[in-house]
Amino acid sequence: MLTSVSVRQDLRFARVSALRPLVLIPGAFVAGALWGTLARLWMRWIATDPAFSWSGTLFIVGAFAVSATVQSIVFAVQRRPRSRRAISALHVGGVLGLLPLFGAAGAIMMPTVIAGGLALWRTDWRRTVRLAAMLVATLPVIGVTRSIVKDFGVSVGSLGRVAVFAVLYLAVIVVSRSTFAPRRDGWRAPKPVRMLGWAIAMVPLLRFSIATIGAGTSLT
Repeated sequence: MLTSVSVRQDLRFARVSALRPLVLIPGAFVAGALWGTLARLWMRWIATDPAFSWSGTLFIVGAFAVSATVQSIVFAVQRRPRSRRAISALHVGGVLGLLPLFGAAGAIMMPTVIAGGLALWRTDWRRTVRLAAMLVATLPVIGVTRSIVKDFGVSVGSLGRVAVFAVLYLAVIVVSRSTFAPRRDGWRAPKPVRMLGWAIAMVPLLRFSIATIGAGTSLT
């Protein structure tokens, strides 16, 4: 079952990769800008004291547009033969391309996007490691959900706010597949290096996630 799902996913991504980069990349920019607009509207929806500024709105829309564009570049370039060093740089660039999403209040979602991307797409990792990453990714979601319920109570409106929130950031994780997925050439760093990298990445994210729950942080 898991194999058939993986095959279907690869086929879908193969069809998209057939698009010309000159179409894919600008399309990703436009889609990212639209997604950023939705994110801005959602942030206004969850605010207890709604405020508007062009600078804040343009930053949010631009952050989503830039991140989507970078992920599309990684996706397009990764399909062509490259050296090991170039592929490594491509993955690093993909992660850096996500950083604009974590400016200001958006910083609380960094563990969800990074750890969630690793949990979903690192299919070469052990299940226990992926589950641990998923736990780290879930903690900020719990914190934001608590904040929404605290401000608006248990209601249909709160459910809608949480649902849009989940869709917004799940989409970010989905489009970052090429950044987090195993390398196409099959190369992996030595096990001690991988373990050290895991500790360096996950321990701060876990601490940040726990702090987010304790603070009941909001994204507004």
